[in-house]
Formats: sequence, structure tokens, C-alpha cells
Amino acid sequence: MMKTFNLQIAKERLDGLDTYLEEAIVKRKVLGLGISIVVDNEIIYSKGFGFRDLKKQEKTIKDTVFPIGSSTKSFTSTAIAMLVEDGLLEWDKPVKNYCSEFKFKDSYINENVTIQDILGHRTALPGHDFVWF
Repeated sequence: MMKTFNLQIAKERLDGLDTYLEEAIVKRKVLGLGISIVVDNEIIYSKGFGFRDLKKQEKTIKDTVFPIGSSTKSFTSTAIAMLVEDGLLEWDKPVKNYCSEFKFKDSYINENVTIQDILGHRTALPGHDFVWF
């Protein structure tokens, strides 16, 4: 059964969050933090705290882009696991079954590479660590 949220109650529960986060970044010595909370496809909270550049004293805003590196792997695999759990994807089916636009130069790989292969880095694709720059 899908749980529904009352947006007003969710927003009320955020009272005091600004103060908590401001104190937390000082206590934990975090330079900057951006946070958004989404409920039922609606952004109910979005704000930046601290600095994105301490030397220039540039404050973090809600749209600041942070280099979070490999943390995105856990977000992606969790989202895919949720789709698998909902029966919308299968780990061992070829990616082409779900995204026909995603193509490899090698026809064998193109026909056979699975979601599990991509998440496990078994495709021989080179790293793209700096693509966000």
C-alpha cells in the first residue's frame, strides 16, 4: 500500500530545520551544504547553508552544484533497485529493452549488456569523473 503525505504536516515538521542545519555545519565543520526535500513531486524545502568558496566568502545557495563523486552511485543503484522491486526493470535484462537510444559501438555488447553490468562497471566504458565540469 502506497503511503500518502499531507504536505502541510510535512512542512510543519520542518520548523526549526534551518537552525538545526546551521548549528550542525558549524559543529561538524562542514564548509557548505545544499538540501532539498521533495514530497509527492513537490519541492517543499530547498536551501543552501555555509560557503561554496570560503576564500571568496561566496555563500552556498539552493542551486550550488557540489562535486559529490561516487555518492551518486548509491543514489542510482537504489533508484534502480526500487524499479526492480516494483517490477518495472530486471537486473539481468539487456539495457536496450528499457532504453533503445543507449547504444555501444560493439554490437555484441549493445545486444547483451545488462543493468547489472553497467552498475558493476563490466562494460569497458572509460571513467567520466570530470564530465560535470
